[in-house]
Amino acid sequence: MFYRKYWIVYCKIMIEILLITVSGIYVVLSFLLTIGLIKKSHVRSDYEPPVSIVIPARNEEENIERCLTSLEALEYPREKLEIVVVDDHSDDNTASIVRSFSERNSTISLVSLSGQNPGERDESGKIAALAEGYRLSGGEIILQTDVDCIVPRRWVGSMVSRFEDGVGIAGGMTILDTFNRINTCFTRIQSLDWMYLLGVGAGASGIGLPLSCFGNNLAIRRTAYEEAGGYESIPFTFTEDFAIFQAVTRSGWNAAYSLEEDSLIQSLPPKTFRAFLNQRLRWASGGIKSAGAGLVFLAAAFLLHFLVIVSIIFGVSPLYWAVIICITIVFDFIFLYILAKKVNRVKFLFFFPLLELYYYVYTTVFGLLMPFISSLSWKGRKY
Repeated sequence: MFYRKYWIVYCKIMIEILLITVSGIYVVLSFLLTIGLIKKSHVRSDYEPPVSIVIPARNEEENIERCLTSLEALEYPREKLEIVVVDDHSDDNTASIVRSFSERNSTISLVSLSGQNPGERDESGKIAALAEGYRLSGGEIILQTDVDCIVPRRWVGSMVSRFEDGVGIAGGMTILDTFNRINTCFTRIQSLDWMYLLGVGAGASGIGLPLSCFGNNLAIRRTAYEEAGGYESIPFTFTEDFAIFQAVTRSGWNAAYSLEEDSLIQSLPPKTFRAFLNQRLRWASGGIKSAGAGLVFLAAAFLLHFLVIVSIIFGVSPLYWAVIICITIVFDFIFLYILAKKVNRVKFLFFFPLLELYYYVYTTVFGLLMPFISSLSWKGRKY
């Protein structure tokens, strides 16, 4: 009985020490990322190069028309714009819908991967479609988005303006929207989550530690893309956006972010909870390949939320976990408020308390699940 009591006391002390240490790391990183977020970015308002937009598509007949309609409304010189849709072995009406658009709009073209070593292409997944689209496009700057997205009218100009000398890749913000249907509470929580994740990328770039961005709102200088080896040099991964981002920045190019409403893309949320789980596990599979500051922040976020839960279970004094919860919530709110104000989505912060609760469940569960995941699926393919 004595040894059991001693062991419990020892565990509590160790948890307290770990909790204070990890929360300190988390707060310092949050502070640095906030500094990077508010750092003034440089823009080239007179820069108007030829631009290509590459969109991979696989079985997207439900979304392709809405996406292409938003792209047709872009405010950018038509003679300097091309839109390349790459059909990745779709077995629905995706290709025929794109053809109907291209017949009336010469800016839009369709590339099909059918018949091009389909077995090998299937193994490469989305990367093969992107590689083909980039290869066949001709723009000085290449923008990338997904079929389940709609883009704002000034998207191209806003993204292109970030390419000052030395910048090889730029990211933009993305939120979730159900498009003409009621947005659920969970959709708004996910939107805040996306904003937070992208804000981390923007803040890290602002302090000279580029981490990543989302492939549904991405722009790359062709020269930087080619120097990095392009998508052809990337082995299969679920997070090809992270891989190309890392390849470009490791080639010596700088990264930038466009944090304004003109570059804010809207994307559909996962249709089901299972689809949501699969999406996040795919992201996590790429996230654990992070290096340096990215890996430190991921580890700190997981350990912080995990240790708070463990502290409550073990009966650690609330003086530790309650104070730490309050401090980290303040830092999270300040970070998200700055970001939300930049993209004119402050109203989303109404869901901030639920986001914090969501993080304690989501971060802990996914962190514990990852070592046991042996296969994942995407667009009907299993990997």
